[in-house]
Amino acid sequence: MTADALTTPWRYWLLAACLCWLALVVAPPVLVRAESPYGELVRWLLHPVCHQIADRSFHWLDEPLSVCARCTGLYLGFTLGVLTWPWLSKLARRLAAHPRWVLAFMVPSAVDVFAPNTGISRFVTGLIAAFPCALLALLVIMEWSTTNLGKRTIET
Repeated sequence: MTADALTTPWRYWLLAACLCWLALVVAPPVLVRAESPYGELVRWLLHPVCHQIADRSFHWLDEPLSVCARCTGLYLGFTLGVLTWPWLSKLARRLAAHPRWVLAFMVPSAVDVFAPNTGISRFVTGLIAAFPCALLALLVIMEWSTTNLGKRTIET
């Protein structure tokens, strides 16, 4: 597997979507500081995917982000994975050959749920858990784009 194999135009769309999602995560403190009413709207939009407990969230500009520390780690880890997996081709090949190994990256997060934890530990374990999931998403996109684009070429 080469960097080109994981780099499709769809990867850039996924990366753009991830960056937009991260913007929503950090938007409420900026919007509240600007005295915009949309800060609470963003929190409301993200409430179905996170408990948003302020004590478990990172704060910026004296306001909590719109998701907790673990979710922030998950979203950032996935985004970093989408960004970097094409350049980790040797590791990507190994993980693609044994996709169940992705579960091993989730063990620290599972342990962190039951052990005494901090905002940093929740963030780091979320980051570790989500990073390899991005490879799986890229592999699905790669397979889908080669299969569907190949069918279009044959049909036309």
